[in-house]
Amino acid sequence: MKRCQTYDKDNISQALVDTLKPIINSEEYEDGKLANASKAAHGLAKWVRAMVQYDDAMKVVKPKQAELKVAKDSAAEAQASLDKAMEGLAKIEA
Repeated sequence: MKRCQTYDKDNISQALVDTLKPIINSEEYEDGKLANASKAAHGLAKWVRAMVQYDDAMKVVKPKQAELKVAKDSAAEAQASLDKAMEGLAKIEA
């Protein structure tokens, strides 16, 4: 349980995800069958499925986060340039 709670979900290897996908999509991995077999197995299966779904989602989110960082950096540079220009304008008007 502790290993699941502290698992580094942001660094799941692609090979592991590729190995897990056919397993979690198989008939034997259905919630009903696992719940009948064992509550622990069912809980662990739900966690594994969630980790794979998280990895899939992060493949979309991470590039967008990188784009956002670039946009924020660009906006900060533009704001600094504007502040400098406004400062110069204020001096001229004074």
